[in-house]
Amino acid sequence: MLGKAHSMTATAASGGEAAAVRSAKFDNLQLPEERDNSHYYGHITYHRTGNQVQLMKTFRELVISGHRKEILSIISEILPGHDQELRYLTSLIVKRDSPETTKEALLSAISLGSRPLVELILQLFVDFPHEERSGCTNCPMFAPHITPLILACILNNFAIVETLLLRGHSITVPHHANCNCESCRLVAHSNVEHLRKVDVYRAVSSEAFLWLATSDPFAAAAALATDLEQSIDDDNVEFIDVYNGLHQNVQNFALRLVEQCWKVEEVDLFLSQRSLSLLTNCQQSYPRVRMGLDASLKDFAASVPVQRACATLWYQGWGNFGSNLSRDSFRILRHVFAYPFIALLFVVTNGKVGGSFNVPLARYISYTSSYVVFLCCLVGIRSARGETSIYDRDMINPPWQALMELYTFLYVMGLLLERYLELSRRGVSNFFSLWWRWFDFMLLGLFMLAFHIWCTAIVIGFKDPEIMKKMHRRHWPFIDYFFFYDVFLATGCIFAFWKTFYFFQLVKGVGATIISIGRCVSQIYSYLFVMGIIMFSFAIGLNILSSPYLGATVRSHDGTTAESSDFFQSIPNSARHLYWAFYGYMEYTQFPLAVGNAGPEQNRASNTVVEYAIEGISMSYHAILIITLLNLMISLLVKKADEVLDNEDLEFKYTRAAIYSEFYEPSFSVPPPFNILHWIIRPIFCLASGEYELHWPEIYIRKDLIDPSKDKIEEERVNLLVMMFKRFRACRECLYKSAFRANIEKEKTEAVPAKVTFMNDT
Repeated sequence: MLGKAHSMTATAASGGEAAAVRSAKFDNLQLPEERDNSHYYGHITYHRTGNQVQLMKTFRELVISGHRKEILSIISEILPGHDQELRYLTSLIVKRDSPETTKEALLSAISLGSRPLVELILQLFVDFPHEERSGCTNCPMFAPHITPLILACILNNFAIVETLLLRGHSITVPHHANCNCESCRLVAHSNVEHLRKVDVYRAVSSEAFLWLATSDPFAAAAALATDLEQSIDDDNVEFIDVYNGLHQNVQNFALRLVEQCWKVEEVDLFLSQRSLSLLTNCQQSYPRVRMGLDASLKDFAASVPVQRACATLWYQGWGNFGSNLSRDSFRILRHVFAYPFIALLFVVTNGKVGGSFNVPLARYISYTSSYVVFLCCLVGIRSARGETSIYDRDMINPPWQALMELYTFLYVMGLLLERYLELSRRGVSNFFSLWWRWFDFMLLGLFMLAFHIWCTAIVIGFKDPEIMKKMHRRHWPFIDYFFFYDVFLATGCIFAFWKTFYFFQLVKGVGATIISIGRCVSQIYSYLFVMGIIMFSFAIGLNILSSPYLGATVRSHDGTTAESSDFFQSIPNSARHLYWAFYGYMEYTQFPLAVGNAGPEQNRASNTVVEYAIEGISMSYHAILIITLLNLMISLLVKKADEVLDNEDLEFKYTRAAIYSEFYEPSFSVPPPFNILHWIIRPIFCLASGEYELHWPEIYIRKDLIDPSKDKIEEERVNLLVMMFKRFRACRECLYKSAFRANIEKEKTEAVPAKVTFMNDT
């Protein structure tokens, strides 16, 4: 049966007149002409006539009667120039003893890329209709799991994929490697199963499948990108290159998809689509941007349409920002110095006063100012104590110092609330995909631990407050709570100041450098891990050799005594000295080995073997860790830096879109610590209005966002998707360069597919 939308056309005589069949000219079949222009792929058009059914009937009768020459004549006129392949294909077609040969013939026709030939063979499955959707069991050319649709998708043949989809063919997407559902537990984890999974992913990652087999190509691409990332993490190196290539194909597809939106209205309509988006993302103006960021579609997020749309939303309310210096300066200074008062008015009046906090740029400026105040309070708290801190256990502080401590505590609590809500929205993996979320996690953990230890120390101090308050630190226990408080607070301050890099990421030049350095950190982590293992192994060896001589002394002839070095008295102490040896703070003369005195004259004894062994192991440590491993790490960092610099612009735009998207969130309406009051008062206003419902993690969601069927412009989005596909087809047929098509040079270098490769007009 032919597809209802697109069909081949041919003219043929009746099956009984072989000569007429051989001389049949397929005049209405518009076969492509060879073209020298490498920028043109070829667009094939088939016109429907009344002869198509007769041709198929004739072809089937010839197959049943076994007229090999007549069959070869027909398929040779459809696809000339493939004599050897067509003769083998004819031999498969005439074998009717088993459906396996017909299935192999169908797969061979798909490999040749001819839709007319595929449609002729498909109608031969009328005798065994359920066999056409499965693969060949004993075929030397195709694996058993390769179905017609999988093969057509791998070849990215739009015309054949459409034909098979209209006949009810489908692909079952595999589960993750760590899936524990009932069906996955019943499937053996064999090599064949892994190959099937890879081929299925190759099929569903093709443009033909994403365009034709999915109702929402972008949502399907985002979900597929997430699945491929999971497969990359789960893979045991066997197919990691294949998965990386497929992931890049999906990235390119998402980029090409959004590039088909040529007008501002089309971009806005495409990015504002809420269907298949998380409910928490529907509160943003552009849920599709958030979907792309969650799926790590960097090429999509860095594309021109998305960047322009995000920039427009970033200045929303301040659309003329940059055109008037005095007005812009007043806006900035107002949110730098007066943000506490404006934020309080915004929260108390539910946004009726202080409406500038609805502008993401204003939120960013106020958030930066609030963080600077937080850092100043950290410095002020520690600087105010001075030399008296050596006795300080008093919880009674001057009012101005207590005010700084209160602001610091409230800021940390506000930041904790903000990040907790973000973690609830994004999930663990998406939340920690950005480096500054790790900084927030460690910063909050350190400050919360410091606050908890401080409270514990104060409570313990109440047992004897007058004595403990003025006790010198030299009399404190070595595990005193205030020691741990100082350690956690100091480390938290380090991370707090490091986080200032987060705000500089939006600055051109500086931001790209910060992002590039951050991408190289993973290599440093790997090096530190290897260095730690090597250092620990040498520490164990040196401790084993040195421990029998600990405490031993030797007396010289002049009466002086020397004691064995305690450098390696324990494994932690050995590792500690080896670490500082990395910076050149240790040499072999610093750890003498004292054995003692022996003999009638009490001469100095020596164990030469052990002494040389300790010295040899120390030499090996320096050679392996410092000379070899350090230089290898430098070379790896240089290689990684080259890779990062090649993608510097992409990473900068992706990070900028991610930061923009953060300040679109309701949780960023006002900066900490004022967001605590905002999340207390805001739900009361929302629930009192009757337009919101309680939904976690947002607490309140507009009712019109909960039911996507109420979207009144869904028909416009469908029409836009059709138009985008037409533009996509046109740009694939004739390559041309524009500001939207950033990958045009890459597309020119791709191999030109088979001539019968795209959709057909009706």
